[in-house]
Amino acid sequence: MKLDAAQIARLKNNALGLSKEFEDFFLLDSCGLNAPLDSNKYKCLIGIGANDRLKLDNSSNALEALQHFVEESNWYFGVLAYDLKNDIEVLDSFNESGIDVPTVYFVQPEVVISVDRDGVLEVHGADPGLYRYLWENEAQADEPKIRWNGDVASRMSEGAYLRNVEAVKELIRNGDVYELNLCYAKELRDIQIEHPEWLFKTLIERSPVPFASFVRCADTFLLSASPERFMQHYEGKMLSQPIKGTSARFLDKRQDRMAAIQLEESIKERAENVMIVDLVRNDLSRFSIPGTVSVEELFGIHSFAQVHQMISSISSEVRDVSFTDVLRAAFPMGSMTGTPKIAAMKHIEMLESDKRGWYSGSVGYIDPMGNFDFNVIIRSMIYDRKIQQLSYSVGGAITIDSDPQQELRETRLKAKAINEILGLAE
Repeated sequence: MKLDAAQIARLKNNALGLSKEFEDFFLLDSCGLNAPLDSNKYKCLIGIGANDRLKLDNSSNALEALQHFVEESNWYFGVLAYDLKNDIEVLDSFNESGIDVPTVYFVQPEVVISVDRDGVLEVHGADPGLYRYLWENEAQADEPKIRWNGDVASRMSEGAYLRNVEAVKELIRNGDVYELNLCYAKELRDIQIEHPEWLFKTLIERSPVPFASFVRCADTFLLSASPERFMQHYEGKMLSQPIKGTSARFLDKRQDRMAAIQLEESIKERAENVMIVDLVRNDLSRFSIPGTVSVEELFGIHSFAQVHQMISSISSEVRDVSFTDVLRAAFPMGSMTGTPKIAAMKHIEMLESDKRGWYSGSVGYIDPMGNFDFNVIIRSMIYDRKIQQLSYSVGGAITIDSDPQQELRETRLKAKAINEILGLAE
């Protein structure tokens, strides 16, 4: 069955309505867009319920457990926290966490619904009642109904962030790192969101991106408008597409075009980008066929509703490589750490004030053939219904040429869509 754009929108709308009935739910949505190099295989993927579930907190054997969990030829959907790094390298996460999330959360869904790039629908495991619901009903998009006193908390003040940018530059001058991704979190406490699934819909209407995701893990929700791919494997080809370089969009077409040109020509942004490209090339070389790692696009400028982004695409050929092999070699993604990666992660833990949790982690799917596609969790909100708290994080790469005030303005730009739908001042 082939769906047109209106039918796909109705399917996603009804599925979001159905998410209220299941404690395990995934919607991976391209928002009708495509990633660089025309590389998306699906317009959307939906995973409903769980025949089996893997949920690990601070496990020292998380990758081994994950490897056993996904070894069967099934569909799997999952979220990896940034703090999985501690099971890959000799690292630790000792900062405070406003919202506790699983380090690894994977499900083998009861039902998988896929719409491929040509609009062809496939349903795996759906019972007749569920199928009728998805097609014969029209879920009403309830208002998110946010009740909140308006307080926003952060463990890192703007002044502290500016000082930390200077501290990173000192680390660079000393040769400890060459680039470091510095982040901070905002927390909204005592906030009640009656329908987080519709808050997600509002977010992606404001900021459509090719790697959006809505995840429900019991009372914890991920609402992500991510434009970035961590890693895709499809029929023996691996593809990573790190983002480094951001500029604002403008209503005036000439001004907007000039902003894109300035981003493309920026020496600073190119320096940020190429360092991460080199890191990704090294990561890919650890599990790829020798001589096959290549940069398919360098410093590509891709425009989204809120921002222009500089994106590079690095690919390789692989054989007999498992999902967990890739994680051991390349997770967390270099765009969210810096270089050298291990040194950067150690300094991140000292400079930042919050445990990153799902932020800087990854969400995606594995199909029955072993193909997979996982994003980078940025431009995202995490909501815990039980403790009535919402958090979101922003950050950016710091290099020797970074200006602290400009870096702070860039973090505000990246949070623009979230701030707008929450009614927060920039």
